[in-house]
Amino acid sequence: MSQHNNKKKIEGISDPDALKRFEVKLKQKYKINNLDLSSPSHVFRVRFCLDCDREIPVSLQIWSSNTILLQGSLKIPARGFTEETEEIMALAESSLEVLPDPETTPYLLRARTLFAYVKRLNLRDDIERMAAVSVGDIVLDLLLCHKISFFGLSRRDTQELMEMYIPRKIREIQQREAVYRDGEVIRVHNLRNRIAHGGSLITEDEAAWAKDLIEDVIEHI
Repeated sequence: MSQHNNKKKIEGISDPDALKRFEVKLKQKYKINNLDLSSPSHVFRVRFCLDCDREIPVSLQIWSSNTILLQGSLKIPARGFTEETEEIMALAESSLEVLPDPETTPYLLRARTLFAYVKRLNLRDDIERMAAVSVGDIVLDLLLCHKISFFGLSRRDTQELMEMYIPRKIREIQQREAVYRDGEVIRVHNLRNRIAHGGSLITEDEAAWAKDLIEDVIEHI
């Protein structure tokens, strides 16, 4: 064998809509270069580097027969090639289904439910201000999880990102796209830390600012 190969038939992947969804997911994970279709039966052809070897590119081809073929040099670690290309095959399979509507992810729905509670709190009360900022921080964390859920990562990598603290989540997301009002989101997280780790009181202005920020972020999403 002159190179690594991973070949699979996934019925429906040559459908234009499925291909478009697959390409979006692939671009969220890799920097891909589109190649000319070299035969009439080609429907998709790209080259990119896997995470396990960022120097040697692999090729990915899809034919109208719904066959996917990933090929790469034997210099790429065999285990890394196998594991990562299997994840890519899983991305392709998941692309057969319509992408979830951003309005219906469980993270966003939960964030909206919690924010409805925050809006009912009396910010003139010391304890309710503390609750508003603490729950507001959870809302912002859920909104970041909402963004991560669209990255098309493996289940393991997604879970690892979900468990990170807010500043680390933001840094990871920023490797792929901008985070709306990122510095202010971290500021809310720091306010929450003042409450959680020292029992500090939050001023009414601080709580009102945090609530307005969270509402703006939800509307932006």
